[in-house]
Amino acid sequence: MVDLTQKLPTELLAEILGHASVPDVLRFKQVNRAFRDAILASPFIQHKIEPLGAGLEYNAAAGISLADSKKSFLQYRSNLNSLRPIEKRTVDNLRSNHGSDSKAGGGVYAIVEDSIRLFSLGSASRRIPYKE
Repeated sequence: MVDLTQKLPTELLAEILGHASVPDVLRFKQVNRAFRDAILASPFIQHKIEPLGAGLEYNAAAGISLADSKKSFLQYRSNLNSLRPIEKRTVDNLRSNHGSDSKAGGGVYAIVEDSIRLFSLGSASRRIPYKE
């Protein structure tokens, strides 16, 4: 039996796969070499996949360019890795395990020291500012 995907140009396969959901793209990547090569060759598909590891999803409806979206995602990862808040506020009389940090939920992060600092890293695609 002939595999027709082997005869299609990589660019055409990438264009078709670019319309699939990320879970479907990841499944297609395992199907055959033509799909895998098309996915790996496409910056757009790679950018759709990359945020998934951070629990995010590329939102084409946000109306920002792929380059701006990628820049925003890299900034998000950088901020997350360094846990840099925009401003500092303290809340007194809270009990905590000193020196820990965690995700509190809903995109809110906490740094616990002598006080607890809560902050959001923001989202360019959803136009949510960075805030504490």
